[in-house]
Amino acid sequence: LDKIKFGKEDTLYILGDCVDRGDEGLKIVLDIAERDNVIGLMGNHDFLALSILTSLDRTLKPGQLEDMRYLIDIWKLDGGAVTYKEYKKLSPVGRIFVKSYVSIDILAINDTANIIHQKAFVKYFNNKNSIIYQNI
Repeated sequence: LDKIKFGKEDTLYILGDCVDRGDEGLKIVLDIAERDNVIGLMGNHDFLALSILTSLDRTLKPGQLEDMRYLIDIWKLDGGAVTYKEYKKLSPVGRIFVKSYVSIDILAINDTANIIHQKAFVKYFNNKNSIIYQNI
C-alpha cells in the first residue's frame, strides 16, 4: 500500500482469499480491518476458514470434532495449516476481531456495478466421498 501511495481518500476492495495463501494472512486481515477505506469481500478460503475456526472455538459435543476432522484435514492441505497456526497465536480478542472482519460476500457499489469473489455457492461434504455444491 505504501508503494502505490494508498491514502485516506482512496478506497480498496479486497476480493477475498486473504487467508490460506501465505504466512501472514491473518496479519493482513488485522491490518486492513483497522482501515475505514478498505472493504473486504469473503472468498471461498475465507468462508471455509471462518466456518472451521468458529466451530473449533465452540464447545463441541462428543462426536462433532470427529465429524469435522475430514473437512479440517482438507482445509489444512489447501493452505489452512498456516492460517490455523497463526490463529492459535492470537489473543481471544484478536480471534473475535479476525472472525468478525470478513463477512460480506457480494457488494453493490452503485446501480450498475457489483463486486463478487466468485459465483455464490456453498460447498459442503455429506460424507468422505461426496462434495455437494448448492447455489445461494
